[in-house]
Amino acid sequence: MTCLAPACIALALALAPSKPLPDTVEGSGWKLIHLDLDVTVRQRERRLRFSGRARLRLESDSSAGPALSLNTRGPFLRYTRAAAAGASVRLNTAMPGDSAVRLLRIRLPRPARRGAELEASFEYEMVGASSQLLVGDSIALASWVENWYPTPVTEDGYTQTAASAPGVTRFHLPKGWRAVSNGTAEADIWTVTQPVARSFAAGPFTVARESAGDRVVSMFLLGAEPASAKDQAHTLSRAITAMETRFGPYPYDGYAVAEVPESSVTWAASSEQGFIMARTSMFDAPGGNLPLFAHEAAHSWWGNTVNTTGPGSRMGSEALAQYGAVLAIEALEGKAAVRDFLDFSRPGYNPLQCALGYFHIWREGEDVALSALEDGPSDHNLSDSKGMWFYHMTRARLGDAPFFGALRRLLADFSTRPMSVPDIRAAFLAAAPADSGLAGFLDQWLSRTGAPVLDVEWWSLRREAASRKEEPAGAAELRIRQRQPGEPYALDLEVLVTLRDSSTVLDTVRVRGREETFQLEFPHRPIDLQVDPSQRVLLWRPKYGPRPPGTD
Repeated sequence: MTCLAPACIALALALAPSKPLPDTVEGSGWKLIHLDLDVTVRQRERRLRFSGRARLRLESDSSAGPALSLNTRGPFLRYTRAAAAGASVRLNTAMPGDSAVRLLRIRLPRPARRGAELEASFEYEMVGASSQLLVGDSIALASWVENWYPTPVTEDGYTQTAASAPGVTRFHLPKGWRAVSNGTAEADIWTVTQPVARSFAAGPFTVARESAGDRVVSMFLLGAEPASAKDQAHTLSRAITAMETRFGPYPYDGYAVAEVPESSVTWAASSEQGFIMARTSMFDAPGGNLPLFAHEAAHSWWGNTVNTTGPGSRMGSEALAQYGAVLAIEALEGKAAVRDFLDFSRPGYNPLQCALGYFHIWREGEDVALSALEDGPSDHNLSDSKGMWFYHMTRARLGDAPFFGALRRLLADFSTRPMSVPDIRAAFLAAAPADSGLAGFLDQWLSRTGAPVLDVEWWSLRREAASRKEEPAGAAELRIRQRQPGEPYALDLEVLVTLRDSSTVLDTVRVRGREETFQLEFPHRPIDLQVDPSQRVLLWRPKYGPRPPGTD
């Protein structure tokens, strides 16, 4: 998962590395169970060369042999040699319907049966660069989303599950360079004992290891350790701990941050399975860039451990990673800081990923229903603005225990298969009482564009006192008009009323129609009334800029 950064603004980009395979593609049904790789960085040539050995097991009934794929975005890698005992091989065959992919097809002398295992060796090389597969003056990197090593094809296409396997990654690097990858290291050999999808960054790094509680965060830096390194490590560790209390144990063996030169990439940060790659400027925030690094760390659960598929799949990766940043802000800085982040983001982070940004996107005509998010011009920012608010509202409606229980069940149920928006919806419905009305709430926030735009008016009504010595009782008439296009929303809105004796009353009104009027009774006369004072609902407010079109 990456975060883009045009004009030094951190934007998150939900990648969709998987494409369903056409029925005509042969070679599916095999699982990668062990993988050893050798990576050679030829910095002067701006090239990478690879070799390796994979062990595969057949998990379907029978097969004439596996097909191993390279590439997702473009044909940037190609096979140069391969072998499997007793089998014939064909290099760089095409994937029907996907011009980027190159296949290694292995044909067995006789069909294999379920449970059969085979080993294949291979060599391949880089023939072009992509945003997350590149070699520069002081950096080489590859993210698992690029399918940079041979991976068995599956009916679901390329996913983190298909790419995951234990094993060793050995690096052969220019003098003075070091690598960071998945797992634990001894010199330039990285070993993973759990199945993970591999990534790496290599460069002339110095390594600073910062202890933050019981966790050690390794900082792979291209220059002298900046003064902010300790703060970044400490902030990141506390953010991970905060998310562990909500999502469950952190999924990987270690955690590291690797610096990437500012001019080498267009993205701000990329979350891999056990470490983050981040541009130099991302280290500059005093005290640590909490939203950015928390968001990337949250991808360890949402996007790396659980992969997503289908329309709106960003809701299971980017939007939940963004809500991980909300949880970290809540734990480290408090609820007032959360409200400010939900409203306006914060300096050094993407200003579109908040309510202010969402209503700007709506005014620009680029709003899309959350369940239909794909790759539109603002779809990523919609997932991290309105999508973040969706989870904030769902949590407020369900309560913490059911909400986070549903998320933990999703992590357990979809650790080996892709998760979709209907799966997320079903998990929340299963966590809610039958009469909660949650189904309608989920439908209106997932399946339609826009958000409530309300005209709110109220009047203080005088009531006669029981005697001359008593303060008159009070009342208020509250009128709410929904001005957004389409059917009216069903809204349960808190109303906070301040009375003349300085006391406050918190009530709830159920808004169902286009226009509703409520009579509210109080022991004293009201002097102030606020609708949704704790910002539990995404509503247009004047502080978010002009009204969206069609709501006047």
